Amino acid sequence: MRFFALSATLGACALLLLNSYGSGIRIPDGLGSPVAWPAAVEALSGAARSSSSISTDDIDRGPARQPSTALLDALSLERCDQLFVDGGSNLGEAVDAFLAGTFFTCATTGPDRIYRTDWRSLSKPQRQARMAALASPRGFCIRSFEPAPALLPPLRLREATLRALGIDVRFVHGALVDATTTASASASERREVVTYSGHPQGESLTSLFRFNDIHLAPGGLVKPQQLSARMVDVPTYDLVEVLERMRRHNASAVVAVRLDVEGAEYAMLEALTRRPELLCFVSFVFVEFHHSATPEQRARLTRYRLDEQVFERLKERVHAVMKRPGCRLQL
Repeated sequence: MRFFALSATLGACALLLLNSYGSGIRIPDGLGSPVAWPAAVEALSGAARSSSSISTDDIDRGPARQPSTALLDALSLERCDQLFVDGGSNLGEAVDAFLAGTFFTCATTGPDRIYRTDWRSLSKPQRQARMAALASPRGFCIRSFEPAPALLPPLRLREATLRALGIDVRFVHGALVDATTTASASASERREVVTYSGHPQGESLTSLFRFNDIHLAPGGLVKPQQLSARMVDVPTYDLVEVLERMRRHNASAVVAVRLDVEGAEYAMLEALTRRPELLCFVSFVFVEFHHSATPEQRARLTRYRLDEQVFERLKERVHAVMKRPGCRLQL
C-alpha cells in the first residue's frame, strides 16, 4: 500500500487512474490497444524507437543539478494550448484513461474535500462546466515521464500508435522530480530501479523514499515484494521548470497534472506551494494518496526527518493556494 503522496484523489477512481495497470480502462474506438509486453520487446528488440523520443546522447552535459535547456526544449511545448503532464507512465495506463475521458468522469464525482470551497454549492451542470476541458482530451498535448528502462519499449510502441492518430503524445525517458538535469555519471544523478513481484513488467524507480517504505502494508508486510535493485543514470525533469516553460509559451493554457512517482510527489508539490502563482496556473492536479495510513506507516516518515503529519499540512497549503483570487486550480 502506498501512502507517501499528497491529496486524496478520487476514491474508487484513484484506483483506476493510478493503479489500474491497464485493467478496467476502456480504450476509445480508434485509439488502438495497449501494447502487450512480450510483443513490444520482440518488436523493438530492446531498442527505444520513436521519432519523438528524447535522447541525451548528443546533449552537452553541464554541472550536476543544473537546468538543461536542451531537455526542456525537446518537450516541444510551444504549440500547446492544453497540456497533460503525467508523472509515472508505467505502461501508459493513465494516458489511455485520460484519452478515454475517465479523468473527466472522476473529476466531477469526487468527494467535496478535494475541490475549491465553493464546489458544494454548484449544480451538476456547473460542476461539469468547471471540468469541461477534461471532456475533450484529444486536444491536449500529453507529456508522460517514465524513468524505468524496461518500460520504454512498450511505451515507444504505444506512442507511435497514438501519434499516428494525430495525438500529440510523448513518453519521455526521465524522472519527473524537482530538478532538470541530464543523465550523468555523478552520484547525485543515480537512481535506484527496483524489480518487484505481482506485475508483468515489475520495474519501478524510487526517489525520496525507499521501495519497502513506500509499499508498506498494514501489519508490516511489504506488497509487492522487492525482488532486486540496481542503480541507473536517468535524466530528471523539474515539474516547476516544465510548468514555467509552458506558462511562458502560453499563459492561458489549460494544464492538468497527474503524479504517481514513488515518493517524489512531496518535493514537487512542496516546491509549487512556494510558487503559488505557478500552482494557480494549473487547473487540475491528480495525486496518489492513502488517507487511511496506519500509525506504523506514518512512523516511517520519521526515517526521512519528516513529521508524521507532513502530508496533511502540505495538503492544507495547497488548498490555501486554491483560495487565492483568480487561482485556476479546481482540484
